[in-house]
Amino acid sequence: MDNRMESLKNIWQDSRSKESGDATGTGRIIEMANEKMKRAVRMQWSTILILTITLAVIGAYFICGIQLNETISRVGAVMMTAGLAIRIIIELFSIYLASKIDPGETALKNTRAALVYHRFRKVINGPVTLVIIIFYSLGFYMLTPAFNQIFSRPVLVLIDLSYILIAFIFIGFVRKTIKKEMIILQEIVHIQQDLIDDRP
Repeated sequence: MDNRMESLKNIWQDSRSKESGDATGTGRIIEMANEKMKRAVRMQWSTILILTITLAVIGAYFICGIQLNETISRVGAVMMTAGLAIRIIIELFSIYLASKIDPGETALKNTRAALVYHRFRKVINGPVTLVIIIFYSLGFYMLTPAFNQIFSRPVLVLIDLSYILIAFIFIGFVRKTIKKEMIILQEIVHIQQDLIDDRP
């Protein structure tokens, strides 16, 4: 957990320990919660950028760089590109949900928005991401007949084996990013709940 999160916790504890409500302290808490939300949204925009570049490169390769004569290879190409496109749309929808969250808004309305967003991201970062990775990987291996026309057998085997290593590295990166995001979102939800508990 980073220093900003620790600072937020300290401010919050100081604010709660006072007998009367401290508008300044609450304002700082809301401001820091907003910063956390902006950080989560920036991570999503980064994901969108990476996925869009990947989709553009892969799409261009499928259109200009390789002949997809076999049906299985065409299906594989669709699975790979569709998985990326779906994830981009999901990330855009997540950013839309995030725009509905405002720590300074009415407590009940805002907490509901934060909980909806948090639950949505948990589903997206869990089973949905896993399914997309599986479909993408199956799609990649369904391109083997097309690759077989371009590469020699040893190179083809090397490509297929190296994808496993790349997939593990990518999954590790995704898990690390997801863990960071979920920590941020859980802290935001806790702050929202504390703001509700402390309001008359």
